[in-house]
Amino acid sequence: MIRYKYYLMERPPGPGCQPTDGLCETQDYGYQRECMGEMVRAWGFALYRRRLSPEEVKKYELAYGGEVVRPEKQGNKGKEWTDTQDFWK
Repeated sequence: MIRYKYYLMERPPGPGCQPTDGLCETQDYGYQRECMGEMVRAWGFALYRRRLSPEEVKKYELAYGGEVVRPEKQGNKGKEWTDTQDFWK
């Protein structure tokens, strides 16, 4: 199952801080930290079932973090999502 990761650069995840259509889950880091090989500073990220439009990315001040995947196996609840591209690890 593939999801699309977007980093929240200006505020932590919360109501009104990211689009809700297609939202699967969010992660709040609790502080702003460097991500994507120090290219972006983010408060957390959101995973979506769909790619967001350029307008949504701009409006919510997000950074695209690439595709992520969680293996489709029985009992995978709680398993971490992993990036599909080594660059983003």
